[in-house]
Amino acid sequence: MFLWKACNEALPVKASLFRRHIAPDPVCFICNQDEESVYHLLLGCPWTRAVWLSSQLHVQHLHQGSLTVKDWLTQLVIRLQENSEDLSRGLTIVAYYLWGIWKERNECHFQQRPPDPLGTTIRIRASMLNGMEDNTPSPIPTQGRKPNYQARWDVPPPWTLKLNVDATYFKETCKGSIAVVVFDEKGTNVLSHSKTIWAASPLAAEALAVREALLLAMNLELPKIYLVSDCLNLVSLIRERRTDWKVEAVLRDIQD
Repeated sequence: MFLWKACNEALPVKASLFRRHIAPDPVCFICNQDEESVYHLLLGCPWTRAVWLSSQLHVQHLHQGSLTVKDWLTQLVIRLQENSEDLSRGLTIVAYYLWGIWKERNECHFQQRPPDPLGTTIRIRASMLNGMEDNTPSPIPTQGRKPNYQARWDVPPPWTLKLNVDATYFKETCKGSIAVVVFDEKGTNVLSHSKTIWAASPLAAEALAVREALLLAMNLELPKIYLVSDCLNLVSLIRERRTDWKVEAVLRDIQD
């Protein structure tokens, strides 16, 4: 029922309540930047991005350019099928994360507190494990078999912290969000950071995410880091010390 409501824009988010003259405004009460649509709440808000990035599910980039949760799930199904991955397993894990984000949002609203991306991720993982152990029904059917929740993990070198970065960008508003999630060599999430940004292009947003990660590492005096971005164009520019006029200033900061 929850996924059906999410896919059909039937969750009582502020944008929907505003259209029905129930809420005084449609603005997200967490980021105070965009309308709180179902898509924004579950996939686009900066704190939500941090949860998805810390999930190690390697699906966070799929929602860029999507307009609805249904669009995003359609892209996800296609991606899982193209990669010959377990469709039931992937959708079950995603359903747990969507439900966990929705629960955290409601608790923040009623308790008047800021969201906790790391705590949300931990609670979601615990819920998944409990579901595996006691056969608690998952948010979507699993066709009678327990899914394997083993997440893929690229191990960084010893005594090195892995910084995963990602960005979203909305051309209509020239705004986006960036997230940095830090893992140790065992895969434990030790820090999550996100913020809203202004950017001129998707490449600029990704570059700002990388610069934010480097600034975070410098401020925390992290001795050894392993930085990961899924923007191949940006990675190529940095490795080959080339430039692009659209992100020249940020690239200079990164390369210096």
